[in-house]
Amino acid sequence: MECICANGKSITPFIILKGEKMTSSWISTAALDLNWHFGASQKGWTSNALGFDWLVRVFDPMTRPPADSNRIRLLICDGHDSHISAKFVAYCIENNICFFLLLPHSSHLLQLLDVSVFSPLKTAVSVDLDRLI
Repeated sequence: MECICANGKSITPFIILKGEKMTSSWISTAALDLNWHFGASQKGWTSNALGFDWLVRVFDPMTRPPADSNRIRLLICDGHDSHISAKFVAYCIENNICFFLLLPHSSHLLQLLDVSVFSPLKTAVSVDLDRLI
């Protein structure tokens, strides 16, 4: 799960690995040194539990304003089930996070990270892999 801030700062990634239970041998010490966050699911995809874990362990602490500020944070998500559980939404309300869902069937156009960051990255990696193969 990835997230960036409107001010251009990034939030440490939450990597979801495929497996029943994660073991420390799956994670390099370099990733641990970067304070990346990890979770695991049977299929390697996000779930309600992992989405909530990301919200509580990554997004909230990394975007929380100073204690003397009541600033509202905006969190824009697609309509994936892991982003719209009652527990997820309640946490957002309780912690001054304005939760905004993208319109259904529009995320391929409106997910800015997919369009502006990951599409060019995927192309560059594919070119390098083709060259190496």
